[in-house]
Amino acid sequence: MNITKKQKQALWLIALVLAVLYYAPSVIMSVRQMAYVSQQAALRQAAPQQAAQHPPLPKAKGDEANGTAAVPESPVSPGTLSGFWQGSGTVPDKGRICSLHLELREDGQPQGPITGYPSLSCVTFGGRPNVNPLAPMMSKLDPVTAVMTGMWDKSGSLHFSIVKSLAASDSCPITGFTLTPFGTNAVTVEYQEGTCQSGNMVLYRTRT
Repeated sequence: MNITKKQKQALWLIALVLAVLYYAPSVIMSVRQMAYVSQQAALRQAAPQQAAQHPPLPKAKGDEANGTAAVPESPVSPGTLSGFWQGSGTVPDKGRICSLHLELREDGQPQGPITGYPSLSCVTFGGRPNVNPLAPMMSKLDPVTAVMTGMWDKSGSLHFSIVKSLAASDSCPITGFTLTPFGTNAVTVEYQEGTCQSGNMVLYRTRT
């Protein structure tokens, strides 16, 4: 069946409305991100006091003698990261807007591990050819997901190993994921999708 010009325009209009409805919360989060950036000076001043309240555990005897490296601990209190996080970001050179939902579960130990369950949805815009006008809705219904386990490194970032990743036939699976605490109720993440792309964004807590 041939699609008329008016029908194509209607499909694009529907896709645009769906995209606006889907990404409206992410736009609000981007505004909040700007507020967080302005608060970083105050957070840096409060860091020494927080470090005094949560001093690192003493190194176990014999670690230095036997050459065993100490396992890095979380820079935040145990249980702080558990919950649900959400954010969005763009990949300008790819003409993509991505939305990420992340669930984190801790085992209560300072060294970890922490289990993560990301759900990534991306949409291509900018008048690129061969783009399905219903892509925003289809992306939401079939996101890229993964199960991963993270451990802290010495720099205070959480590096995840991908246990399992699921993606549609026209998408790339998540192959790398790093998280760093950012302020009080935010984290920054960097992710890789195989040969497709890499991205980064700020996520904000939605609920515990």
